[in-house]
Amino acid sequence: MDTQEALRRPDTLSSQEQEIDDAATIARDIETLFRPRWHVAGHIDQLAAPGAYLTFALGDREAVIRRTADGHVHAFYNVCPHRGSLLCEGRTGVASPRAIMCPYHGWTFEPADGALMKAPYMHDDFDLAGWRLYPVHADVWRGLVLVSFADERPASLADAVDADALDGFDGSGWKLATFTSDDVPAAWRTVFESEGATGESAHSWQPGSTIVVGPDRVRVQVSRPTGAGTTVTDQYWLIRDEPTGREAGA
Repeated sequence: MDTQEALRRPDTLSSQEQEIDDAATIARDIETLFRPRWHVAGHIDQLAAPGAYLTFALGDREAVIRRTADGHVHAFYNVCPHRGSLLCEGRTGVASPRAIMCPYHGWTFEPADGALMKAPYMHDDFDLAGWRLYPVHADVWRGLVLVSFADERPASLADAVDADALDGFDGSGWKLATFTSDDVPAAWRTVFESEGATGESAHSWQPGSTIVVGPDRVRVQVSRPTGAGTTVTDQYWLIRDEPTGREAGA
């Protein structure tokens, strides 16, 4: 049984497991059902400023996402390999555009490949080449920033989406208007059932992930479990990036 079928079928859990949505069950679901998938971690507009970053957590894993000067998006585990300190705090933020620096000992990493560039206070023959950030799969699809904690890179999200269902939304010509993130005091299966895509303009490419396309706005809603009995729901509202009056009259 594949991931999507398992997510859609509550009978894949025993009756006892359905009644007791405990931490062990959630941890198993995250590991087997959610970790292998692509997840929407943000929108490319959130990485427009030099040094801007996003973080994204799934269970006990967290990624930090950066966009380098060449326009490419890179993701790494948001933890320093030296002492395990958190590298970047908050869901969004801005840091040095030239490096990712650990606030604990000042270890500094290259944001493009995670290579260690500087390690203050270490002995003279310390080998920088032996240390780097642990990579996380990253991609950009129709302006949405994606990450996956899977061992192997998942297939492109384009393969899972019905392009005809998203007619009018190809990612270009749209900009991020609003982003919200809410903790919902309900188990993820309950939330997913209530969030099922409805209407001709709604499309769900995987459970908990829905795009609703309108004539002048798009709503992307994605949910994931955060712990026993709780779910986080992110919403991205996109509007058409209309040209300015001068550009329109050119």
